[in-house]
Amino acid sequence: SSSIDKQSDFKAITATIILIAGKYLSLNVKGKGITNEAGFSLLSEFIITECGNLELQEIEYIFKKGVLGRFGEIYNDISIDTICGKNGWIEIKVRNSREEFREVG
Repeated sequence: SSSIDKQSDFKAITATIILIAGKYLSLNVKGKGITNEAGFSLLSEFIITECGNLELQEIEYIFKKGVLGRFGEIYNDISIDTICGKNGWIEIKVRNSREEFREVG
């Protein structure tokens, strides 16, 4: 596909990730740590560039389970490193998925 298609796909995926993040982070009072456009842009850029193998449904699952505390207790505000950092929600979900895959396989 052309670079224009890739750019429009990137914009559409970015917008979807921002909608997902905003939807779930707004449900938890501790989710107010990421409130501005720069924070959401950094978050979506990380997910697209570093976690490109995740489906949008998996991303939504990560945010949903994350705000519910399923990836560990939330002590402070939910920040970018809570989601993207070492031992963050994404890493925990990917690690758990690999373990489930090994058990099944």
